[in-house]
Amino acid sequence: MIIVYIEGELLNVPVLTNEHLRAYSRIMKNEAPNCAMSVIIDLTSIGWLKE
Repeated sequence: MIIVYIEGELLNVPVLTNEHLRAYSRIMKNEAPNCAMSVIIDLTSIGWLKE
């Protein structure tokens, strides 16, 4: 996560890495993502995955 200042507000913004993209790809193929839970949390927080 990085903190950015947008329109007078500080926001936490997840930074997607190759690990995020690999995990997302594996999840979409119904495979085990083999990644840290924080990656899943990041993908959920940006709306790519549902809880």
